[in-house]
Amino acid sequence: VAASLQAMNPNIQIDELGKPEDLEPGDIAWLETPANPTGELKDIKSYAQYAKNRKCNIVVDATLGPPPLQYPLSIGASLVIHSATKALAGHSDALAGVVLNNSDDEMLTQMLRQHRNAVGGAPGSLETWLLLRSLRTLQLRIERQNQSAFKLAQFLRTHPAIAKVHRECHTQLAHSQMPNGVGGVFAIEVHSEEVAKALPAQLYLFKDATSLGGVESLAEWRRRYDDTVSPYLIRLSIGLEDPDDLIADFEQALRHRK
Repeated sequence: VAASLQAMNPNIQIDELGKPEDLEPGDIAWLETPANPTGELKDIKSYAQYAKNRKCNIVVDATLGPPPLQYPLSIGASLVIHSATKALAGHSDALAGVVLNNSDDEMLTQMLRQHRNAVGGAPGSLETWLLLRSLRTLQLRIERQNQSAFKLAQFLRTHPAIAKVHRECHTQLAHSQMPNGVGGVFAIEVHSEEVAKALPAQLYLFKDATSLGGVESLAEWRRRYDDTVSPYLIRLSIGLEDPDDLIADFEQALRHRK
């Protein structure tokens, strides 16, 4: 995102996200919450409270936390973006993106409209039909994926071959911002890079692929695509399979791992 923004306007200054109280007039705070791939949460309401008094905009990438899990616009976000290719489409067969605007900044609204018209950022008729089809089952899919992810994560937390489970579901922020669950995407860490590389291919029900939010479960060694994450980390996207089958799949893959 940073590289794309600077390519459009070299005068944009991009800094690491600081505390809410560090916001200054004119800033745009870009919050990816839950964050990919670890699921770390950012406190949208805290940033929004400071932004309101300082004429800042809060942009939330909510791809990993779609409805009905969180509603950023209702707690102060100016803009919300989704990679609709992921959970909103949900079947790994559509390419689309969504920008939801709740800002009272008329100039920003006009700029978004002009950009859409200029670059053609609107989905085609097939993608629109696929998205409408998918939205009819969105709540059912997201709730099932969240429940299955919770059950699998509970199992993995107790397995000796798993060093860490990244799924922030028991914190105060998770309960207040995402009371219906933190979603079907989370990450695990194992004890060696060798195991992290090999494990996705040793699972039968999980596909070794880099996507998320679809009806099929996926597992990927994330370091293959992102050299900023731990080489021991595997990202999981939970689909609609029976969670007991997913647990059994991990049991067989981890049987000889310690």
